[in-house]
Amino acid sequence: MKPIFLFLMAMVLVLAIGCEGNDTGSLFSADTDGDTDGDTDGDTDGDTDGDTNGDTDGDTDGDTDGDADADSDSDSDADGDTDGDSDADSDSNPPCVDEDEDWWCVPFDCDDDDPDVNPGVPEAPGNGADDNCNGLTDETGGDGDTDADSDADADADTDTQCIDDCPEASPICQPAMTSEASQGLCDQLDNDCDGQVDEGCTCGVGQVQPCFLGPPNFRNVGQCTDGTQPCVAAGEFGVWGTCAGGIWPTPEICDNLDNDCDGCLDDDLCCEPPINCGFDVGDAVPFVDKVIDGTQIYTGGDALAWEWSLTKGPCDLVLNTTSFKMNGQAVSTISGPAVSQLTLRFQLSGDYTLTMRVNTPLNGWLECQWVIHVVAPGLRVELCWDTTGSVDVDLHMGRIGTTTGWFTSSECYYGNCKNTGNPNWGYPQTWSAMPPDGIYQWVYNPRLDIDNISTVGKPENINVDNPGEGHQYRVLVHKYSSGTYLTHPVINVYCGGTRKATYGVSPQVTGFDYGCGYNCGEGWKVVDITWQGDPLSDTCTLAPIWNNGYVIQSAPWSWP
Repeated sequence: MKPIFLFLMAMVLVLAIGCEGNDTGSLFSADTDGDTDGDTDGDTDGDTDGDTNGDTDGDTDGDTDGDADADSDSDSDADGDTDGDSDADSDSNPPCVDEDEDWWCVPFDCDDDDPDVNPGVPEAPGNGADDNCNGLTDETGGDGDTDADSDADADADTDTQCIDDCPEASPICQPAMTSEASQGLCDQLDNDCDGQVDEGCTCGVGQVQPCFLGPPNFRNVGQCTDGTQPCVAAGEFGVWGTCAGGIWPTPEICDNLDNDCDGCLDDDLCCEPPINCGFDVGDAVPFVDKVIDGTQIYTGGDALAWEWSLTKGPCDLVLNTTSFKMNGQAVSTISGPAVSQLTLRFQLSGDYTLTMRVNTPLNGWLECQWVIHVVAPGLRVELCWDTTGSVDVDLHMGRIGTTTGWFTSSECYYGNCKNTGNPNWGYPQTWSAMPPDGIYQWVYNPRLDIDNISTVGKPENINVDNPGEGHQYRVLVHKYSSGTYLTHPVINVYCGGTRKATYGVSPQVTGFDYGCGYNCGEGWKVVDITWQGDPLSDTCTLAPIWNNGYVIQSAPWSWP
């Protein structure tokens, strides 16, 4: 076997030498490749490449274009087309240029010096630039979303309640203080945001002021609405009691209302409100039906049930009565599947908080709340008492400088002031609604709208729609019913629809128990009122008649 092995090894060596230069000639020629061009590539064309076409471009193919492919083009690329790029497709795209290294090439990248500008980035709001290279500037409306509307969500429907670029206000509260009076901050506000208004500030007996129980800079913004604050007797002077009856800031919910009172509607929620709590229910007028249609507030058309509730007025709270009616009933709450419409009939002025709730299949119970202002023009004095139905009490008012005495034709009371005539105080008639049916007609000034003898919870009220600048008035309450029946009268004074005072609550009128009919028995001289401004103003000055308690006198009473 050894001789055969040596023979095979010799043959392998010979073949290796012959193949090295790709030469078919002699193993012993001058260039070792067997051709005649003096090179070692085995061809006969005299150049240095491996073909026989006689080109002199120094590459290894058979053309004259200087590139390494076999096609005759002049684009210096490595493929067989003429487009200048390195792929094998014949297209006209220029080579990829990405100077800012953001993985986007020119011309798709419209600013190759800025890596934050290319088709792959979202449009930045409000910067005046075409960030996503689509030929448009700030097309998302400045709200940071990815469509071309102005509502800050990613759909193409414009729903303005979703705008998120509203400048939300922050609460502004002063450092905590034990007394706002000591800082001179008796201003109807909770300045240090501690849940109290005008701590330590003194006030007159019976006085009532508007108040706001929230950050002062949120007052009257969005849903936020003033409440009222009565003066509570405390020794020689009164102090301000609890601020109640308003609407304060609450967390924002999707209801088309600025709940947190920061100046932005449904801020950052970007939603489709299922209910419109921003619906304006408007003011009301005494003795005139106020109709509110719930289907204008919740428009889904699939309500399962409705519920309406109303806070009681100042007389209602003190005397545990309901002076208003809801859909013809003397109740403070009404509900049912068919109660989508509410008809209110008020007898007393004031501010009433209305709450509407609606049960829906998709969202469950939805709720809205408003403060309804029941407004009568000019000066309005209202009387209610806790023994209506069993004891007759009457309201009297005279004009100082014009009236000559109580129970005379020059003062206003049940005997001469029921809109069939009136004392001549120099005021023309006005166009006003009259009880009990609320029909508008020409009425006298002054006038007694209601003389209540026996109806439980029904008020008496005297009105002057057009009081004169600087004119003064005095109010008297007379116990008419004979016998010694103790009663607790309450007087509310409204100027321009704003309640300025409530007398007979804190403290109560004490010892008011004797009556004997016409111009006889006990009378309570309540307050002197000075009107300020024109008839449409809400400014008046009140001076309660006080002598270590309300002044109760027996007839005959001196004028004023």
